[in-house]
Amino acid sequence: MGATEKFWSPHSIKSGRDQPGNPKAENELPSSHIKMSPEKAKKILHDGTIRGHPITPAQRGLFGSIAGRKK
Repeated sequence: MGATEKFWSPHSIKSGRDQPGNPKAENELPSSHIKMSPEKAKKILHDGTIRGHPITPAQRGLFGSIAGRKK
């Protein structure tokens, strides 16, 4: 790999929500794109881990938002 080439980074990708003028961008939440049942999110919050690793405060907020969804 040359000196000018960069490694792939998830921060280098712009999603459709980030584009100006996107009408959906203002009304959607990040948690609306995750396909997970509220029951599964509640289980993760209760356990506090994912695959044996503790969840971060950001993940706790995301799973809390999913857990609060209506069925």
